[in-house]
Amino acid sequence: MPDNAPPEYTNRVTLWNAVEKIETAKNSQLAREIEIALPVELSREQNISLVRDYVKKNFVQHGMCADVCVHDTGTGNPHAHILLTIRPLDKDGTWGAKAQKEYLLNKQGERIRLASGEYRSRKVYTVDWNNPNKAEQWRSSWADAVNLTLERQNLSDRVDHRSFERQGVERIPTIHIGASASQMERKGISTDRGDINREVESLNSQLQQLGVQLSELQTWLSEEMENKTSPTLADVVADALTRRYGSIHNHKSSAHVLDFLTTNNIQDMAGLHEKFKSLVYEQVGIEQKLKPINNRLRTLDEHLRQYENYQNYRQHGAEYNKLYAEYEAIKNAKGWGWKGKSQKALDAAGEYRSKHYNKIIRYEDAAGYLKQYQSNGKLPLSAWKAERTNLAAEWRIVNQEYEQLKADVVDVTRIRSSVYDLTSAERRRRDQPQRSMELER
Repeated sequence: MPDNAPPEYTNRVTLWNAVEKIETAKNSQLAREIEIALPVELSREQNISLVRDYVKKNFVQHGMCADVCVHDTGTGNPHAHILLTIRPLDKDGTWGAKAQKEYLLNKQGERIRLASGEYRSRKVYTVDWNNPNKAEQWRSSWADAVNLTLERQNLSDRVDHRSFERQGVERIPTIHIGASASQMERKGISTDRGDINREVESLNSQLQQLGVQLSELQTWLSEEMENKTSPTLADVVADALTRRYGSIHNHKSSAHVLDFLTTNNIQDMAGLHEKFKSLVYEQVGIEQKLKPINNRLRTLDEHLRQYENYQNYRQHGAEYNKLYAEYEAIKNAKGWGWKGKSQKALDAAGEYRSKHYNKIIRYEDAAGYLKQYQSNGKLPLSAWKAERTNLAAEWRIVNQEYEQLKADVVDVTRIRSSVYDLTSAERRRRDQPQRSMELER
């Protein structure tokens, strides 16, 4: 807490009750939450100390009260939740205003009256905590704090708050899995998000491997292209293929490699790398585009399945409801239990329910499920069917594009391997005479 905060605010219940009390508008923002990942390289005590220092420097010193919870269940995902007050505290410890009204003036220095009789004004915030640039500033400050602590502990690991693209790193970011999916993955149950991340990691591995090969071969190709003839990558590959097979046209896969290089105007290994990388990024983008379509299709299928159950078992459910309604009427009438009528109705309802248990349960489940989607007692069945038809058509188009991209990535991976093998062999062949001459000398 800031120095001017009331001491009773050290109790989080008192603090947030005070916040609730001062915020009277129905749309008031009560707090701001920031979640930060803690470095697994540090102990729990070190992480708690790191968070405390960060919170004091970035929030408390600027007038915010901070309620911090550290979560570390030993599953490899330690993190902290920071709940911040967004209304400043005055010197006397009372809550101040978030913003003030500032009247706009004309050239004569007078207030500008509107047609409604009100004066033109604008909102001026008393603090800069809502400034959009603050998020970047707080993220950068957290990265600096973590790296400083890691350095003091003689640890080589470092973090960066910037995206891979901003860092200039050729790596595809994974997606956030979430608590539920993480638990399933730890139990060995595959999830959609886990599958996406595994494929992204596989593609990143290929990108990294290609980068290593590129740095080695590009230097040699650059030297080759300094010649007057300035051979392209296709020229080098064509020469190597001709020596290996005699005629390129007699070897189908070789002709395909050359056709790919010339068609895509790939001049060097860097160009081949860029082509592979663009296909990989496009594939991941399409895959993530398919996910919401798949999710919505599953939801619509469940709507229609429940409606089908409702229709199929409606008769049995209605009969059961009739018996149960009779039982309720007898039970609530005067002289309840007289001559055993209520027990008779109960027995009849119970017997019928046991006989048609599965059908009745499905009917009741379907009725309860569909009730939440009813409007004026009606279901948007036609809209569901139309939406599903349109989404299925869209899915087929996008999925066809995705499957084609997957095939293209596999194809380019093979081409890349072939080119690497050929250019490596060509480099060794051209360097061999030079090494022989050096040995003779």
